[in-house]
Amino acid sequence: MIIYWKDRKSPLTALEVDGNFQHIMEKLAEVEERLRNLESQMVHSSANQPSTEKIIFSCKDNIITLTEANGKFQEVVLPLWQFKGNWNQDQLYYPGNLVIFEKKIHRCCESTQGPQFISSYWERLPFCIIEEN
Repeated sequence: MIIYWKDRKSPLTALEVDGNFQHIMEKLAEVEERLRNLESQMVHSSANQPSTEKIIFSCKDNIITLTEANGKFQEVVLPLWQFKGNWNQDQLYYPGNLVIFEKKIHRCCESTQGPQFISSYWERLPFCIIEEN
């Protein structure tokens, strides 16, 4: 299967594919900056005393969580585009998931699962599917 731009009828270029990751790189830079700020606050607040506090960094699916010892946490949701194949009513979908529904590619905008494809939860992307034998 090859994904094409609908209007252009040609495959995505390498630059277009790489461009899909630009937003993710910006979010990652934002996470790194938040982590530096948290570390800096901890160093300045305990400059005269040894600290046993740590920042716990965890990542599950597309959610990065930074947790301080006092329980305060920050979550950053990375907008990943994960291709999930044909839409399935039993599958739980998260924002950024891509599916094929009625031979068109859709991106999930709001978490959803259920017996019906609810179009308000999805954005139709300007790609079309060309099946090659």
